[in-house]
Amino acid sequence: MWTPTVRRLALAVGLLLLPCVANAGQVVVEYPRNTNGVVIDHCYHWAKDCDQYAADKVCQALGHSHAVDFRWQLMEPTYVLGTGQTCTGHCGGFTRVICETGRGGGGGGGARSCATDNDCPGSICLLGVCAN
Repeated sequence: MWTPTVRRLALAVGLLLLPCVANAGQVVVEYPRNTNGVVIDHCYHWAKDCDQYAADKVCQALGHSHAVDFRWQLMEPTYVLGTGQTCTGHCGGFTRVICETGRGGGGGGGARSCATDNDCPGSICLLGVCAN
């Protein structure tokens, strides 16, 4: 028989073990990378337009409207999405970005598929889609 204290403890432990899941209408992107496998930097331009702005741009590049949550950590190298530069020292890359699945902020008519940056004149190939 479970006592009230044991029940509360079991519930608390159970809640801690639940995976982080996006709500309906959201897409989770783990370690977003460019076609060369380099994780996207948490700053859209070199050391500016960081965090929410950069996460929104990742989502928009994939055809979604914006990011509702994101996580990043120190790592290297990272790819600076807005400038095309690679950071190799004191960098921070996204480990997770959660995007709203609604279209609207990023790409106008459907996202164009790609395999390399050469498939995307004037932009880059991000996760198989030409980014703006």
